Amino acid sequence: MKSPSMPNRSLQLALAGVLVVTLTLLGLGSYLGEPILFAASVHWLLLLVLAGGTLRQQKNGEDAGQYLAAARLGLGALVLSESVVGYQILTRDLLVPWDTPAFLSSPGLLLAGATVMMLLLGIWFESRSQSGSADDGGLAKVCRVGTILGLIGTGACFVPVELLETVTGPTALLLLAVPSVLALELVLRGLQAFFAPTVSPSDFGADLVSARFLGSSYNPIQSVLLAIEATFDVDVRSSWVLDFLRSVALPVLTGFTLVVWALSSFVIVDASQLAVRERFGKVDADSVLQPGVVIGLPWPFDQVRRVDVTRVRSVPLGYTDPKAGADALWTQYHAEKEFNLLLGDGRDLLTINAEVVYRVGDVHDWLYNCQNPTLALQTLSYRALMEATANKPLDLVLSRDISSFSEHMHGEIQALADEKNLGIEVVAFNLWGLHPPVAVAEEYQAVVAAQLDRRTFKLDAEADRESELPRARAAALQKTLQTEAERVTRLATANGEATAFKALYTEYKLRPDVYRYRKRLETLESVLEKDPHYIVDSRIERDGGAVWILNN
Repeated sequence: MKSPSMPNRSLQLALAGVLVVTLTLLGLGSYLGEPILFAASVHWLLLLVLAGGTLRQQKNGEDAGQYLAAARLGLGALVLSESVVGYQILTRDLLVPWDTPAFLSSPGLLLAGATVMMLLLGIWFESRSQSGSADDGGLAKVCRVGTILGLIGTGACFVPVELLETVTGPTALLLLAVPSVLALELVLRGLQAFFAPTVSPSDFGADLVSARFLGSSYNPIQSVLLAIEATFDVDVRSSWVLDFLRSVALPVLTGFTLVVWALSSFVIVDASQLAVRERFGKVDADSVLQPGVVIGLPWPFDQVRRVDVTRVRSVPLGYTDPKAGADALWTQYHAEKEFNLLLGDGRDLLTINAEVVYRVGDVHDWLYNCQNPTLALQTLSYRALMEATANKPLDLVLSRDISSFSEHMHGEIQALADEKNLGIEVVAFNLWGLHPPVAVAEEYQAVVAAQLDRRTFKLDAEADRESELPRARAAALQKTLQTEAERVTRLATANGEATAFKALYTEYKLRPDVYRYRKRLETLESVLEKDPHYIVDSRIERDGGAVWILNN
């Protein structure tokens, strides 16, 4: 049993580097929306699985069984799965770029760096293959193929801007197709190992036949010749073979080049697209190419520019880099950056979170009337927002009906886009939030709470007034009526007493002695009626009688 600890350690380091580059290309391709970077990661993934399988075989030696077949099948299927997913993403234009930092503005430089690393790995694997490992030789061939693909992808990233859209799609598909072919062979080898297992599977199977034809040498003709010799054990370097190849090489290459050039006359316009043709740099303003196969002159005499007119796009207003799963509360930030609008009075700031949803309405206007229609639409939308909030206080803006405000903004933005001939149809204006800046959320809520308290206290005071005022009026009226009744009563009493006094005075004038005698009797009666009095005749004691007085 071999003990390749040092070679395995170096292979582990190489495997770690391949993993880092694979994840970098995949992540940056998705983040930047660059199809070429995304597609280039597939070949690096293929190299990763082949190197991983090779490392496992070199560690465990000749380990016969079903593992080798399952490993080939599973790892090959993994690469094919990413290729299929990548094809769906590229053909459906699902790669949406985020804000690109300045140091990532050139994907061509990133891919060039990865290509140099692939070249160095190929040289290193080639040096290891001198020890006789078929897997190391196969990995070297895969690295050569990756280097060639990297050069093609890097060149496509640096083409002129007017050709970038035409070149990017086919290049990305090529970068997906080549590793898919290699991965398919690995899957077939896995199936073969299930039904016809190798007697001594000392190698993982990284020496793929398709990689021999494509990567035995950086010279494509020499690569094919070497692959034929290695695969079919045929000496193609004999004199008659070389003479034959020399005689047919130039016509074949010329014919192949002409066929490929002629194929550029055929352009497929997808069902969701419309296109315009530029012939010798001139555009027919009345011509719009419908979906289907478009036939014209080969490149560069004809150039067909396709535009997806069914795709609904959006541009944010008031924010950038929205946070996923952010709370709906306006007192918290919903994006990495939120902008404030200065209202017309010059004192209040307003934060708005909105989105303009649009699609391409006129292909010619979209392509030729503005260099960046999306940026122009965003600028016009901010202009419409400023006009809608100019000379208005914060309370009035916040109290506006959201639905009517959105409809108003929809119409204003569409009118401005039509005025500038951007070729844009505004689908909707979605207003997610309209509120004061988050930085002053607590202070604004305190002001609002104070205003509500003031209103509440005022309403409570008015309610108390409306409740107490009738009660006070009723009490006052009651007092007035009681006083009037007392006045009438006293007046009547006084009149009665005066009348009685006059009657007595008249009687007194007629018989004064009788009046005085009667008054004396009345006085005695009133005084004597309070206590019992007894009258005793003096004759009783004189005649010897006795008087007994008993008090009850």
